[in-house]
Amino acid sequence: MNNTKYSVQALSRRIHYGKLVVEVKFRESPEEYEPAIRAKDRDALVKLLTFESVEEAVKKRVAKKAMVFGQEVTLHNDDNKGKYKVDPSVVSRLYGDWIIPLTKLVQVEYLLRHLD
Repeated sequence: MNNTKYSVQALSRRIHYGKLVVEVKFRESPEEYEPAIRAKDRDALVKLLTFESVEEAVKKRVAKKAMVFGQEVTLHNDDNKGKYKVDPSVVSRLYGDWIIPLTKLVQVEYLLRHLD
């Protein structure tokens, strides 16, 4: 239960940081974002927020973290080398299929209220 609480808090924090990131992006190029915001064009905003190379790097980074921090560790032998508590590819897919899109959804909603 306690780990679940911290996992939910970590996800919430990551998504919240997405609002801070989108605020910086907006301030750097308001002329790109304002027309889409005024038109309430969610698709255009998602396109502005999407950087495939960054998303791929994030997915690789979280897979690597799952490999490093999710290893089964024993003191006596290396039979557990390459064995993980959670499959790193599942963590990467979780980010690609759920976390990143959810973060973008929150960012788009934040932007749509930005000019109010």
